Amino acid sequence: MKRLCFLALPLALISLPGCTSSSQAGKGAAAPVPAEAPVPTAEQEERARQAVESARRMAGAPPVDLEANPEEPWIIVTDEATGKKLQRVPKSKTLKVVDGKLRHTLLNPAMFTMDFVREDEKYYYVVAPDDAATARRKAAEVVPDGLAPIIEFPESEYEVVTPKTSRTRLRFEEKSAGLPTSGFWRSTMKVADLDGDGSPEIVTGPPRLAGGTFRVFRFDGAAWQPVTVQVDPAEEGVRFGYGGVAVADMDADGKPDVLGIGHGSGPVVAYNLGGWKFRLEARGMPRQMTGRSLGAGDVDGDGRLDVVAVSDDPESLRRAEAQEKATMYTAPGSNPTGRTEGEGYREGFDMRAFFQKPDGRFEESTAGFEMACFGYSMSLAAPPLAGGPPFFVSGCRYQGGRALLYEWDAPAKAFRSVGRGVVENYSFHSGTAVGTYRGFPAAFASYVKGNAPGAVARPIRGHGVSIYYRDRDGWKARRLVKVLAEAGDESQGLGVGDLNGDGLDDVVWADDSLGRVRVFFQTAGGDFEELDAALQPRFVNHSMDVKVVDVDRDGKNDVVLMYEFRTTDKSRAGGLRFFRNLG
Repeated sequence: MKRLCFLALPLALISLPGCTSSSQAGKGAAAPVPAEAPVPTAEQEERARQAVESARRMAGAPPVDLEANPEEPWIIVTDEATGKKLQRVPKSKTLKVVDGKLRHTLLNPAMFTMDFVREDEKYYYVVAPDDAATARRKAAEVVPDGLAPIIEFPESEYEVVTPKTSRTRLRFEEKSAGLPTSGFWRSTMKVADLDGDGSPEIVTGPPRLAGGTFRVFRFDGAAWQPVTVQVDPAEEGVRFGYGGVAVADMDADGKPDVLGIGHGSGPVVAYNLGGWKFRLEARGMPRQMTGRSLGAGDVDGDGRLDVVAVSDDPESLRRAEAQEKATMYTAPGSNPTGRTEGEGYREGFDMRAFFQKPDGRFEESTAGFEMACFGYSMSLAAPPLAGGPPFFVSGCRYQGGRALLYEWDAPAKAFRSVGRGVVENYSFHSGTAVGTYRGFPAAFASYVKGNAPGAVARPIRGHGVSIYYRDRDGWKARRLVKVLAEAGDESQGLGVGDLNGDGLDDVVWADDSLGRVRVFFQTAGGDFEELDAALQPRFVNHSMDVKVVDVDRDGKNDVVLMYEFRTTDKSRAGGLRFFRNLG
């Protein structure tokens, strides 16, 4: 898809950050000649999308169908009279000229201001922005106070890792009939046998804007069928929201239970009563927490299953907003923060553990999580299949954050961060999975690498997947895929499991940038080889999660994909897809 330097939407037209100019407005009436548009970075496009979506929400506008409401694109043209490049902007009710500047009526001028040149019946003409290469060159030429940059980056930041193509010819057959094909499905799922018949079901939270309880889909060998579940709240205020689920036998009665956490709704457990009936409880886990992913396992080794959950909003921001409300609203007896004293919820922690006590209730602990990250995924190994203390890996959406890998410290009765000096620098981390690498316990994480001060002339941007494994000497890292790009693409869908029957964990990554479900076979020597691209399943839009599980009970692990569309996507494709492993 060809990118333009400006993003056009039906409600609002917005220039991308970095596309403003300081030239003065002028006059001219010569017919413009179209020229090729400069290509913006994905970071610029994403900031533009976020700004537009924010403006739409502030304006109370409904969701927009981009295919049904196409908007004429903004293009770069050449003024025949002056030979200068101009941006041609279709006129809109949301645009106006003020003091020689083209501005947007819904956005702060700091977000949208362009130097006006002239207009005709259909278009505004503004000074064209620099293309990406010119902008980088100009930035690189600016040396503060005549000093040379003092930051140097190791050559490893410029490494490109591309596994060679495998000779293994694995074939997939899609069997997705009956699964949802559209919607905002986020952010994690599980594939587990809830009814004990030996066949696993797909379990997800409700999609965004849909409401209701968790969703279950079962495979009959030819197609998928939705399962109607009865979920009865046993406590006030407990519910499922769009976010994440986990499956574990929390009360040790032999029936798997469904755990959930949602955006704006804290952790809950739907205890399995049999016959697709569940009793929903929190048992001391906080309603105030918001999240999209959680895991369950016996962390402290007492025989009872515990819960670890990650926030999907930065707690520091939530705390600051609450404090601001408290200073703005001072009516006697008011409670602007919505919090109740004595509830025991400690604000400011992006990660929390909940330890199950003998009475089945949960006790919260934030020990060791002082510097944890908020994120949209997490994977817990408790206990790890390859032995050793429990650990987990989470998404970390703080740019440059490294507190995503944690290990249980039994003497301290707390988790400790083990990622510093191991995980990718200058990145935010997205998808996660746990498994084994070379027989060692391993965490897998996808990431988007941003640029950093001092790397303007030679950017380090890109994306990839890295493996963090624990051998006898401690935690180490190995890159599986690393791409250098004008801007990295986030691809959250990541799964691990043996696909070719050699007993080694392979990696499945739904790569948004290529639109392929990529398969990487682990070799006995610790290398990886990629399945031929022609054999990889295709998808569009944005991957959320991937699971590698034997769904059809034929002895071969299959692949399940969760993905979604977003408001600015041209396609509304999203939901669940099942790729059967034919060997």
